[in-house]
Amino acid sequence: MNEFDAIAKAAERTLIAQFRKFPHVFLTEEDIRSHLFSELSQHPRLKATVRTSSNSFSSHLHAEVRWYGQSQTLRYRSDIVILDPSDLRTDDNGEFHLPSKGYGFNNFWVIIELKLRRTNGESDAQFLRKIRTELQRMRRVQEETRSNNLNTPTFHLLCFDKKQDIGMKVAALYQGGVVADYVYARP
Repeated sequence: MNEFDAIAKAAERTLIAQFRKFPHVFLTEEDIRSHLFSELSQHPRLKATVRTSSNSFSSHLHAEVRWYGQSQTLRYRSDIVILDPSDLRTDDNGEFHLPSKGYGFNNFWVIIELKLRRTNGESDAQFLRKIRTELQRMRRVQEETRSNNLNTPTFHLLCFDKKQDIGMKVAALYQGGVVADYVYARP
Protein backbone atom coordinates (compact mmCIF):
# COMPACT_ATOMS: atom_id res chain seq x y z
CA MET A 1 0.00 0.00 0.00
CA ASN A 2 1.29 3.46 -0.84
CA GLU A 3 0.62 6.70 1.00
CA PHE A 4 -1.98 7.81 -1.54
CA ASP A 5 -3.79 4.49 -1.39
CA ALA A 6 -4.30 5.01 2.35
CA ILE A 7 -5.63 8.54 1.70
CA ALA A 8 -8.02 7.21 -0.97
CA LYS A 9 -9.30 4.38 1.25
CA ALA A 10 -10.02 6.79 4.12
CA ALA A 11 -11.99 9.10 1.80
CA GLU A 12 -13.84 6.11 0.33
CA ARG A 13 -14.84 4.92 3.82
CA THR A 14 -16.29 8.38 4.52
CA LEU A 15 -18.20 8.34 1.23
CA ILE A 16 -19.55 4.83 1.87
CA ALA A 17 -20.79 5.87 5.32
CA GLN A 18 -22.50 8.93 3.81
CA PHE A 19 -24.13 6.80 1.10
CA ARG A 20 -25.47 4.32 3.64
CA LYS A 21 -26.85 7.07 5.85
CA PHE A 22 -28.13 9.47 3.16
CA PRO A 23 -28.54 7.59 -0.16
CA HIS A 24 -30.75 10.32 -1.66
CA VAL A 25 -27.86 12.80 -1.54
CA PHE A 26 -26.38 10.78 -4.38
CA LEU A 27 -28.68 10.96 -7.38
CA THR A 28 -26.03 10.37 -10.07
CA GLU A 29 -22.54 8.92 -10.47
CA GLU A 30 -21.38 12.51 -10.87
CA ASP A 31 -22.73 13.25 -7.37
CA ILE A 32 -20.70 10.35 -6.01
CA ARG A 33 -17.58 11.45 -7.90
CA SER A 34 -18.01 15.06 -6.74
CA HIS A 35 -18.41 14.08 -3.09
CA LEU A 36 -15.40 11.76 -3.22
CA PHE A 37 -13.29 14.33 -5.08
CA SER A 38 -14.24 16.94 -2.48
CA GLU A 39 -13.33 14.60 0.37
CA LEU A 40 -9.99 13.75 -1.24
CA SER A 41 -9.18 17.37 -1.99
CA GLN A 42 -9.36 18.21 1.73
CA HIS A 43 -6.28 16.12 2.46
CA PRO A 44 -3.17 18.33 2.79
CA ARG A 45 -1.08 16.01 0.61
CA LEU A 46 -3.60 16.30 -2.24
CA LYS A 47 -4.10 20.06 -1.83
CA ALA A 48 -0.47 20.81 -2.62
CA THR A 49 0.70 21.92 -6.04
CA VAL A 50 3.87 20.42 -7.45
CA ARG A 51 6.16 21.54 -10.28
CA THR A 52 5.55 19.51 -13.43
CA SER A 53 8.07 18.29 -15.99
CA SER A 54 6.75 21.13 -18.21
CA ASN A 55 7.90 23.61 -15.54
CA SER A 56 4.35 24.59 -14.58
CA PHE A 57 2.34 23.54 -11.51
CA SER A 58 -0.38 20.96 -11.00
CA SER A 59 -1.94 18.85 -8.27
CA HIS A 60 -2.00 15.12 -7.62
CA LEU A 61 -5.78 14.85 -7.89
CA HIS A 62 -7.61 14.80 -11.24
CA ALA A 63 -10.99 13.66 -12.59
CA GLU A 64 -12.08 12.19 -15.92
CA VAL A 65 -8.53 11.28 -16.92
CA ARG A 66 -8.16 9.83 -20.41
CA TRP A 67 -5.89 6.81 -20.94
CA TYR A 68 -4.11 5.89 -24.15
CA GLY A 69 -1.57 3.42 -22.80
CA GLN A 70 1.64 2.21 -24.33
CA SER A 71 -0.22 0.79 -27.34
CA GLN A 72 -2.05 4.11 -27.88
CA THR A 73 -5.24 2.04 -28.32
CA LEU A 74 -6.88 2.63 -24.95
CA ARG A 75 -9.78 5.04 -25.02
CA TYR A 76 -10.87 4.84 -21.41
CA ARG A 77 -11.56 7.57 -18.88
CA SER A 78 -11.06 7.12 -15.18
CA ASP A 79 -13.33 8.86 -12.70
CA ILE A 80 -10.54 9.93 -10.32
CA VAL A 81 -6.77 9.55 -10.59
CA ILE A 82 -4.07 10.42 -8.10
CA LEU A 83 -0.98 10.96 -10.22
CA ASP A 84 2.57 12.20 -9.81
CA PRO A 85 2.45 15.79 -11.08
CA SER A 86 6.26 15.99 -11.29
CA ASP A 87 5.96 13.58 -14.25
CA LEU A 88 3.10 15.50 -15.92
CA ARG A 89 3.79 16.99 -19.36
CA THR A 90 1.48 19.70 -20.68
CA ASP A 91 3.46 20.95 -23.67
CA ASP A 92 5.22 19.46 -26.68
CA ASN A 93 8.94 19.69 -26.13
CA GLY A 94 10.11 18.44 -29.49
CA GLU A 95 11.03 14.94 -28.38
CA PHE A 96 7.64 14.03 -26.97
CA HIS A 97 4.40 14.76 -28.79
CA LEU A 98 1.36 15.08 -26.55
CA PRO A 99 -1.77 13.15 -27.47
CA SER A 100 -4.94 15.05 -28.37
CA LYS A 101 -5.91 15.28 -24.70
CA GLY A 102 -3.13 17.85 -24.22
CA TYR A 103 -1.27 16.17 -21.38
CA GLY A 104 0.77 13.06 -20.71
CA PHE A 105 2.16 11.25 -17.69
CA ASN A 106 3.46 7.81 -16.77
CA ASN A 107 3.52 7.81 -12.99
CA PHE A 108 0.38 7.52 -10.91
CA TRP A 109 -0.61 6.01 -7.57
CA VAL A 110 -4.37 5.42 -7.54
CA ILE A 111 -7.21 5.01 -10.04
CA ILE A 112 -10.76 5.12 -8.70
CA GLU A 113 -13.78 4.03 -10.75
CA LEU A 114 -17.36 4.49 -9.56
CA LYS A 115 -20.63 2.81 -10.50
CA LEU A 116 -24.15 3.63 -9.30
CA ARG A 117 -27.39 1.75 -9.80
CA ARG A 118 -30.55 3.67 -8.95
CA THR A 119 -33.77 2.17 -7.57
CA ASN A 120 -35.25 2.12 -11.09
CA GLY A 121 -31.90 1.25 -12.68
CA GLU A 122 -30.79 -1.61 -14.84
CA SER A 123 -31.43 -5.26 -14.05
CA ASP A 124 -29.03 -7.29 -11.92
CA ALA A 125 -27.59 -8.89 -15.07
CA GLN A 126 -27.03 -5.51 -16.75
CA PHE A 127 -25.40 -3.99 -13.65
CA LEU A 128 -23.16 -7.03 -13.23
CA ARG A 129 -22.17 -6.73 -16.91
CA LYS A 130 -21.23 -3.05 -16.36
CA ILE A 131 -19.11 -4.01 -13.36
CA ARG A 132 -17.44 -6.85 -15.26
CA THR A 133 -16.66 -4.48 -18.16
CA GLU A 134 -15.19 -1.93 -15.75
CA LEU A 135 -12.99 -4.57 -14.14
CA GLN A 136 -11.73 -5.61 -17.59
CA ARG A 137 -10.96 -1.98 -18.47
CA MET A 138 -9.09 -1.48 -15.22
CA ARG A 139 -7.01 -4.60 -15.82
CA ARG A 140 -6.24 -3.36 -19.34
CA VAL A 141 -5.08 0.03 -18.02
CA GLN A 142 -3.02 -1.86 -15.44
CA GLU A 143 -1.32 -3.94 -18.15
CA GLU A 144 -0.79 -1.00 -20.52
CA THR A 145 0.79 1.27 -17.89
CA ARG A 146 2.79 -1.22 -15.83
CA SER A 147 6.11 -0.93 -17.65
CA ASN A 148 6.29 2.89 -17.64
CA ASN A 149 4.92 3.62 -14.16
CA LEU A 150 7.68 3.94 -11.55
CA ASN A 151 5.09 3.66 -8.75
CA THR A 152 3.13 0.65 -7.55
CA PRO A 153 -0.42 1.87 -8.17
CA THR A 154 -3.67 0.59 -6.74
CA PHE A 155 -6.93 0.30 -8.63
CA HIS A 156 -10.22 0.90 -6.79
CA LEU A 157 -13.74 0.09 -7.96
CA LEU A 158 -16.64 1.30 -5.81
CA CYS A 159 -20.11 0.09 -6.74
CA PHE A 160 -23.09 1.79 -5.13
CA ASP A 161 -26.49 0.16 -5.40
CA LYS A 162 -29.92 1.48 -4.39
CA LYS A 163 -32.01 -1.19 -6.09
CA GLN A 164 -31.23 -4.58 -4.62
CA ASP A 165 -28.44 -6.18 -2.62
CA ILE A 166 -26.43 -8.31 -5.04
CA GLY A 167 -23.20 -8.18 -3.07
CA MET A 168 -22.53 -11.92 -3.34
CA LYS A 169 -22.91 -11.87 -7.13
CA VAL A 170 -20.63 -8.85 -7.40
CA ALA A 171 -18.01 -10.47 -5.14
CA ALA A 172 -17.85 -13.43 -7.52
CA LEU A 173 -16.68 -11.10 -10.30
CA TYR A 174 -13.65 -9.73 -8.50
CA GLN A 175 -10.22 -10.98 -9.33
CA GLY A 176 -6.86 -9.86 -8.02
CA GLY A 177 -5.41 -6.48 -8.75
CA VAL A 178 -8.43 -4.31 -7.94
CA VAL A 179 -9.55 -3.06 -4.52
CA ALA A 180 -13.31 -3.41 -4.78
CA ASP A 181 -16.19 -2.34 -2.58
CA TYR A 182 -19.88 -3.00 -3.15
CA VAL A 183 -22.27 -0.87 -1.12
CA TYR A 184 -26.01 -1.37 -0.92
CA ALA A 185 -28.24 1.21 0.74
CA ARG A 186 -32.00 0.90 0.82
CA PRO A 187 -33.37 4.41 0.09
